[in-house]
Amino acid sequence: MSELQQAGPGPCPDEDELVELALGHADRLGADRLSVHLATCAACRRSYDDLAGAVEAVLPAVPRIAPPPGFEEIALQRLEEARQDLAEAYAPGPSDPAGGPGPTRRPAPDPRPGRRAVLVAAAAAVLGAATGAGATAYLTRGEPSPWATPLLTADGRRVGTVSPSYGDAGAFLVVDVTHGPSGRSYTCRLRTADGSSQDVATWSLADDRPNSWVVAVEDPDAVVAVELVGPSGAVWSTAALGAQSA
Repeated sequence: MSELQQAGPGPCPDEDELVELALGHADRLGADRLSVHLATCAACRRSYDDLAGAVEAVLPAVPRIAPPPGFEEIALQRLEEARQDLAEAYAPGPSDPAGGPGPTRRPAPDPRPGRRAVLVAAAAAVLGAATGAGATAYLTRGEPSPWATPLLTADGRRVGTVSPSYGDAGAFLVVDVTHGPSGRSYTCRLRTADGSSQDVATWSLADDRPNSWVVAVEDPDAVVAVELVGPSGAVWSTAALGAQSA
């Protein structure tokens, strides 16, 4: 029986610890301790799910590059600002002069963004600190991606999507694999309208993180297909971009 299991759920972690866990920056011991607590504390679990969901929502548009110095401090500061904005926006209304609650009336439509929307925007700002705000801009507008082409296997199963995006460094394609064998490696192959192809990267799928990557392209309109090719050379899945835009 481990020390964590013997200790039980323990005290509630502070929000900075939850942020570090959501960003994947918690050390192994801290992550194990927080996981034990989150399994038994509904309030902390909800807070963590909001943060983790916000971070995961913007990951597909973020290139996998090393963050700059001071990134963690910036991340904590910006998410803390978002939490303060939420606390102010959702504070109870003022009481009437007698000290009791104000008169009950049907509320007007609430113009305030939802909790998740605010956190998604904050996470986009945090990750923008590492990659450039342009890379995550389309995710914070509340609009769908301009287009998203399904990644399909030979038998027609949908295993992910390929979407365009734009950052400070130019255009790129976001490859997001949602279903696939964990541990399997695939080479990303771009096929262009002139009949040529280029192998641009090799990735391994995992169960414990989003399987999303960014591929820089000079002209996204020239790419007619994205293929994920297995070690044997067989094409596992294809996104036919030319068919989508036709």
